[in-house]
Amino acid sequence: MFGHALCSAAVRAAERDLGHQAGICDLPLAISKQDQVAQTANLRGKNAPDSSILEEIVSNTTGHPAVAAIVGGFLGQEILKAVSGKNSPLQNFFFFDVNSGDGKIEKMLPS
Repeated sequence: MFGHALCSAAVRAAERDLGHQAGICDLPLAISKQDQVAQTANLRGKNAPDSSILEEIVSNTTGHPAVAAIVGGFLGQEILKAVSGKNSPLQNFFFFDVNSGDGKIEKMLPS
């Protein structure tokens, strides 16, 4: 998750320099910005995020509206459960697989 946030920050920095939304042709600039951000955050070697995440962010200009709708729907449902007191909220973690479109609930037992 931190790697995705770092890559997003690098893309935003590249877009500030470019003055427009970064595209796949702007990937070299975004990679150099990622290296600068990683160096500032003291991330080197295996701790630095892979450039494939950065490439996905730069090349995907449409976002993931279906994912936002699904996760937002689950979140709204859980808020209503918590406020109304009807039914019990989901336990612990909800994982959504973007590739398959499946949602999975993992209940983590206390140790």
